[in-house]
Amino acid sequence: MYNIAFRVDACRQLGSHPFFVEGMRVMNEIIVPIDITAEEKSVLAVFSIRQFFFVAPAAVFTFVFLMWGFIPLINGLAGFIIRAVICLFVDLFMVACAFLKIEKYEQFFNEFLITQIKFKKSQKTYI
Repeated sequence: MYNIAFRVDACRQLGSHPFFVEGMRVMNEIIVPIDITAEEKSVLAVFSIRQFFFVAPAAVFTFVFLMWGFIPLINGLAGFIIRAVICLFVDLFMVACAFLKIEKYEQFFNEFLITQIKFKKSQKTYI
């Protein structure tokens, strides 16, 4: 957690604040704890915009593909079960991209995948 008043504290340490007298608090200093590392939940106060744009299109795709999707040569209940399994994997992948944060690398899952793909593509083999 960070405090809004960190600039005043930094000025205090440097002695550059014009209204600062050593040992006294600055007037109107209000310490408000905020977490500047978290995403702002701006869609229904549950999702961030990034999370919403991962989950919402996947949900629409899942609904449309599950109801009206077509897999050639497979009809009936077997086709529905295969479509449901495909939709389940797509939804799990998109939810992982939206919500899973890898703390070791301080990246979300989608950023981690992109970083890994770029790293693999940048590797050169010398003969």
